[in-house]
Amino acid sequence: MGKVKQIFDKEGAEAILRVPLVEDVVEDRLIWQEEKNVEYSVKSGYRHCKGLHSSTRYHGIEYSWKHLWSISALSRAKHLLWRICRGCLPTRSKLQQYHVQCPSLCPWCEVEDEDEWHVFFGCFSTSQSWRADLLFCHDAKSLIFDVCSREDRRDAGRFVVLLEVLWRSRNNVVWQDTRDDAMRIGLQTYHNLYDWFLARDENNSGVVNNIPTVWSPPMNNQLKCNVDAGFNNVCGTTNK
Repeated sequence: MGKVKQIFDKEGAEAILRVPLVEDVVEDRLIWQEEKNVEYSVKSGYRHCKGLHSSTRYHGIEYSWKHLWSISALSRAKHLLWRICRGCLPTRSKLQQYHVQCPSLCPWCEVEDEDEWHVFFGCFSTSQSWRADLLFCHDAKSLIFDVCSREDRRDAGRFVVLLEVLWRSRNNVVWQDTRDDAMRIGLQTYHNLYDWFLARDENNSGVVNNIPTVWSPPMNNQLKCNVDAGFNNVCGTTNK
């Protein structure tokens, strides 16, 4: 009481001394409200972080992932969209952010730094593959969500497959030093999408006249090799 009266004026000291004190003094400790036992766990921490970012926002715009997953396109192309929109595509700008020793210039044009927008839409070598108007979008993520939410599922699928072919073509420049022109990229996009629709139609028509298509074992003294691959007779390529 003497210390309080010594430090504070009379009115302030009286106000402080009127504050009731608890009878039992318990040491303060940190608690975690996401668990019933108030103890922190990695699982509850992860759940809490997901709750904070449950709705994806970018520049104040909220996007819905359901438009992205519902488009008609190859699964690997949808996975590429997810990597772009989550910011985990290994472009050279992204690699340098994680201290990977690599050049920053685009491997196609070798003029500008390579980020998500440049590699798909900004580079002169890739922009020739597009016929859409890109003036109203300034980043790859917002353009992807705009196309997937506004366009027809098949049109959005062609858009997505073209992105996937562009990314593979970019990797061929980096790792194999081969360059595809715009015509070849467009043809590859068409054939990839056509093969995917054809394979899906064949899978959906696997039951004819109520007779299911079933796997049969090989005959005696013979081997059967089961593969999961697609062959493109026009381009002379195969995908596994």
